[in-house]
Amino acid sequence: MLKPFGTCDIANNGQEAVEAFAGALEEKPYDLVCMDIMMPQMDGFEAVRQIRSAEMLAAIRKLKERDSKPRRFDRSDAVILMTSALDDPDSYINACYRCGANSYLVKPIMKDSLLAAIDRYGLN
Repeated sequence: MLKPFGTCDIANNGQEAVEAFAGALEEKPYDLVCMDIMMPQMDGFEAVRQIRSAEMLAAIRKLKERDSKPRRFDRSDAVILMTSALDDPDSYINACYRCGANSYLVKPIMKDSLLAAIDRYGLN
């Protein structure tokens, strides 16, 4: 579904997702991260927290390198969509926003819902 929008990388677990994101931050950062909640090694909530932390550290490092005026740190450098097929979405939706996600989609992901989210954040 996402291939028409650009390069897509797939991580098998939360730790791989964090490592891929951190590795891409300097050269070509991701615009969009689709993160499942239930994953091995590291769940989606912790992965999103670590991704947001990596974004913040990269922004601080760039400021120090440039010795420039501080920019407003935006927690939404990459748009993160959390996904889940869980039955009690309200508690999961709240947890998604608390960990730093921008939006939440219920599985199975419908193409129209995904495209609407992408459009809402100006990533089309």
